[in-house]
Amino acid sequence: NMTVTIAKGSTDDRAYTAHFSQNRYTVAFDTVGGSSISDKAGVTWTDTVLDGITAPTKEGFEFTGWKCGDVTINANTKYSDLATNDTAASVTLVAQWKDITAPTGEISVGRNKWKGFLNTITFGLFFKDTQTVTITASDNSGEDVTIEYLLSDKELTVDQLNSATFNAYNDKFSINPDNKYVVYARLTDHAGNVTYISSEGVVLDATAPVISGVENGKTYCEAQTVTVTEEYIESVKVNGTAVTLDENNQFTLSSNLV
Repeated sequence: NMTVTIAKGSTDDRAYTAHFSQNRYTVAFDTVGGSSISDKAGVTWTDTVLDGITAPTKEGFEFTGWKCGDVTINANTKYSDLATNDTAASVTLVAQWKDITAPTGEISVGRNKWKGFLNTITFGLFFKDTQTVTITASDNSGEDVTIEYLLSDKELTVDQLNSATFNAYNDKFSINPDNKYVVYARLTDHAGNVTYISSEGVVLDATAPVISGVENGKTYCEAQTVTVTEEYIESVKVNGTAVTLDENNQFTLSSNLV
């Protein structure tokens, strides 16, 4: 309040009281899915907009600051720095987030599915025919994920994968006999977070074993050495009886086996 005294001629002095009020404004906070922050009311033209405001949180993201339009907010930013003029009743600050969560995905071959990175690979999954490989991915940001793949005939470490050349994955693809594969996928989100996933070792074997040392339909009077040529042998049986192969993939066919 202010008192003003005015003298007018010979009449008595008169006192007048002038009333002034300072404009008050509101700062709103858009956390873009983060923890909510109530509007800050009663802000004056020269007040700093972040005074007393705690940073929001958002699962899977790191808070990096506030923006109002193209203006990056700091601890000294005043309402007057953001409003177009003193009639603007409010301004809105928008939270800025950095995605710190790696994407997730899945590799499928036939009915077999893998969602993680296997540190120990065994080639124990066998198929006779061509198989289809499908890779899918998603990210907490909701944005598309870049999918790449690599086929290897041996186990690879993450360090090796970091320097390896991957192929762009555009759609499901086939793997064919006679080969063995580990399917590796590299998933990269828009923030640059990377995830590696891998399959078990997959063997596609369409070649029948070759037996040598004896001929079909021939009669032998003496024991014969039989060789089985096959990289992936599950079992060898003679007349239903299992036999054991030596280090050369051989066994002796004697009279007690026939």
